[in-house]
Amino acid sequence: MITNDRQFKKSGVEMIKLKALRQRLERRLTRADNPTQKTLQIDRLKKEIDQLGLELEEYRYLRADFACFPELLSCQSLPLNLIRARVALGWSQKELADRCRLKPQQIQRYEKTLYASAKLSRVLEISQSLCQAIKERMDRKSSANQG
Repeated sequence: MITNDRQFKKSGVEMIKLKALRQRLERRLTRADNPTQKTLQIDRLKKEIDQLGLELEEYRYLRADFACFPELLSCQSLPLNLIRARVALGWSQKELADRCRLKPQQIQRYEKTLYASAKLSRVLEISQSLCQAIKERMDRKSSANQG
């Protein structure tokens, strides 16, 4: 999952490189000594491009429309939903850290490990901060739409 703007930009560049590589392999396929091997390489690249495309699309979607934030369906989805909420709010890891009185590096570690190293009390604190901001944003949108 893409968790910040820096990763998003790097992933976009990586997507361009992967597509260019796939095109070069497809052009060489007709001249290849071992077409089966080239076909397997192209198939692997297509899967990688598809996966990266989904991640880029999800990040764009979260940043474009705050209201798309998914419900918390299970404990297993909580770590990714915390990251999704932060991205949807347009917050950097530093902004979330500041709101929770943590160091930005701590949020980076939590997100890198999908909150595996965080205590439940810390996860709840972060979740409450995000939920409060979501509620405030939704209330403002609702007021603006009614007014």
